[in-house]
Amino acid sequence: MKTKNNFKFLFLALLSISFMLTFGANAQSDDKYGTLERPSDIGDGSFDNFKNSAFDTYFNVGKLDENLKKVETNLIAYKKDPKNIDFNSLKTDIKSLNEINEALPKLQTEVASLKGKSEAMVKDAKNIKPVTKSPKAVKNTDKSVKALDQANDRLKILVENQKTALVTAKQLLGNN
Repeated sequence: MKTKNNFKFLFLALLSISFMLTFGANAQSDDKYGTLERPSDIGDGSFDNFKNSAFDTYFNVGKLDENLKKVETNLIAYKKDPKNIDFNSLKTDIKSLNEINEALPKLQTEVASLKGKSEAMVKDAKNIKPVTKSPKAVKNTDKSVKALDQANDRLKILVENQKTALVTAKQLLGNN
């Protein structure tokens, strides 16, 4: 009887672990934006945290970028045919633009903070112990810096595009 209960427990434990691994892997693969992919961890907390923070920021910029593009698409359609403006949708677009505006400074601060750490991370990656982790640490750090550079470049464009879109949306809204 004990053996049967032990097997049940073992089976449930293995099933739970397999679900966690499956859904945990899928959670990271849901982060898609641009051409960069999040590298795998190397097993060193400081490098893995830096890499994950850099790519989280990169993907958050991507989400804002995608949201702004959706709003801009709506605004273009409204400008082409002002008689068919859906004012509820336009108000939702304005709300999205305001949310983007609130998120931008935080992301700019995150990028600046991580970029400040990047030089030290690059130096430390070359000296990581054990030495066998060094090549992957250097590679991950370089990819992280590239993600931060791309996020920073896109943030500059997002700031301007968000302002322009908000002005356009408010003009279209008029007195409604």
